[in-house]
Amino acid sequence: MRKYAMILLIAGSILFTSGCVYSHNYDENGNEMTEDEVNEAIDDIKENVKNDIDNALSSETSSTVIGTTIDLDLTTENTDIYSIQLADNTETTLRYSYSTDDADNVILGYHVEDNAPTELELSPATEEAYDAIWEETPITLQSGETTFYLRGEDVHCRMILQIENIEEDNLVNAQEITQ
Repeated sequence: MRKYAMILLIAGSILFTSGCVYSHNYDENGNEMTEDEVNEAIDDIKENVKNDIDNALSSETSSTVIGTTIDLDLTTENTDIYSIQLADNTETTLRYSYSTDDADNVILGYHVEDNAPTELELSPATEEAYDAIWEETPITLQSGETTFYLRGEDVHCRMILQIENIEEDNLVNAQEITQ
């Protein structure tokens, strides 16, 4: 008897959960929509989503990451490593990973043409830190040519230097400076 009751309970549950459901579609004013109005609303939503995706993709591709990879022996003189020329002032992020053979007193700096330089003192870093630990510094680059350089006393330095969020239409020129 229990077996029959369990079968009846399961069959009833299946019938109960699989019953037909009728869904009404209403517009923002509470009026029931026709099938054509529902399809038009769906098409509008699809078009809006497509436009949002296209806009997001185009904004992602309008900026770029530029930079260089350096492996050199430094001296007490500035060693120019990269140059960028911009049409307008730009808020950007300087992103870099480096090793200094655990030596201190290494400087990463940059200056716009004849203006005073901005300098960042790099913490001592071993070879294990190279491409494993990244620093990010928000900076403002002025219009004109900005030159990046490294300085350190008898230090071997490896660095990956990236400048992020540069709008492509603002970038006039960018180039590595070979030693």
